[in-house]
Amino acid sequence: MLLTLLFAAELACIVSVIFIERKKPSEAVAWILVLCLLPGIGALLYLFLGETLSMRHQRLLRRRQDADAVCYRAMLERLGMASHRTDYGTKDIAECLDLIHLNLKSGAVFVPDNHVKLYVHGSEKYDALFDDLQKAQKFIHMEYFIIRSDDVGKKLVSVLAQKAAEGVEIRLLYDEFGCSTKFRFFAPLTNAGGQVRRFSVTRLGNLLRANYRNHRKVVVIDGVVGYTGGMNIGAEYTGIWKKKAAWRDTHLRLEGTAVYALQLRFLLDWCRSAGMMLNQFAERADDYFPPLQRKGNLPLQLVSSGPDCDEEYIKFSYLKLITRARKSVLIQSPYFVPDQAVLQALKIAAASGVDVKIMLPGVPDKGYVYYVTMSYMDELLKSGIRVYLYNGFLHAKMLVSDCAAVSIGTANMDVRSFCLNYEINTVIYGREFARTCVEQFYADREGCTELTREEFCRRPWWDKAAEAILRLAAPLF
Repeated sequence: MLLTLLFAAELACIVSVIFIERKKPSEAVAWILVLCLLPGIGALLYLFLGETLSMRHQRLLRRRQDADAVCYRAMLERLGMASHRTDYGTKDIAECLDLIHLNLKSGAVFVPDNHVKLYVHGSEKYDALFDDLQKAQKFIHMEYFIIRSDDVGKKLVSVLAQKAAEGVEIRLLYDEFGCSTKFRFFAPLTNAGGQVRRFSVTRLGNLLRANYRNHRKVVVIDGVVGYTGGMNIGAEYTGIWKKKAAWRDTHLRLEGTAVYALQLRFLLDWCRSAGMMLNQFAERADDYFPPLQRKGNLPLQLVSSGPDCDEEYIKFSYLKLITRARKSVLIQSPYFVPDQAVLQALKIAAASGVDVKIMLPGVPDKGYVYYVTMSYMDELLKSGIRVYLYNGFLHAKMLVSDCAAVSIGTANMDVRSFCLNYEINTVIYGREFARTCVEQFYADREGCTELTREEFCRRPWWDKAAEAILRLAAPLF
């Protein structure tokens, strides 16, 4: 009887993979392999990690998205963002029009008047963030994948609780599956009147969608200052990591019309988690979107993607950044598990004479993902792509194309970020900012060891075996 049930469960999952969800061939083959090799366990893994958003949930989500989309467009019109031109005549913009138009298709509004501060050290980012939080007068909106219960997390809760007690509106959203911190950790904030929500509360319906995580990092303060990038809230970003190795990340502080776009992204995520509609915030638009003073002239777009999107917009953006390059492509990513399209784009770029350099962690935080990452190295090295291993953990997600356009954000160079996680990247146009990022890449290279093909081929046989086996599951990561 038990064997019959197991067989029925496995068969049902295989039918779902092939005929109902119609997964990509590589992903379908990987799941069928898991289901066949791990009877029973494979079916459970598929339910928790492989099943896409249920059809009922998709219908509800689509209905809410359609209603929010109408309100979203109306708010863009009201804020004067819907009609922004992209033909400003500057050389930097003119040579990036193809990329700008691609990102516009994802709903990433083009905003030309921003000031952007780049942070590459957690301590500097936290100092600036806490200083801005202390200055908040009206509201603080905050969204993180992880908020640790360490000293950095405690300080954050303390500051937010203080501001809530002063009458500042606080909304804090975090991902429960990505974050092991208990909800009671935020009691000082909720007791002071702040609102705290988990992106996906632990219950059976959400457990079956546990594979879809909110990986975004967003802060908006009084509608005039914003933060986004790769850093979560935790002591490891300041260099205090259990593996006693350096931790390197990248984050951005934004001023300008981009803060409006960041605010809209937060409100959409908050509404989804709270079961609200965007028009409930639109009624108080003047409170959440105050008049902005011109702070700079740096153009950018905030590109979002997730399992609720029609297309893999951030992957499209990465592909365009790679394929448009004529001189160089510089990439930093903590995880490198590309699909075939991205892998071929990199190889074609290198074969076309583009100088492609990829920087990865030398000290991994997840051993099994690192083996999958290393399984791609021989292919890259044979293509003429240079690979550098950072002497520590590199958590930065940056791509610089021809010293003209830069993408910095939350999305890793992997399948999970492309189609399973809710992500947000900032694509910035301008040679001066791009040069700053190029200089940072080469400064980071000083703390790296270049991976040569000769050295890579001398790795132990057990590493080669682990890479070969785990590579079969690459489409699942």
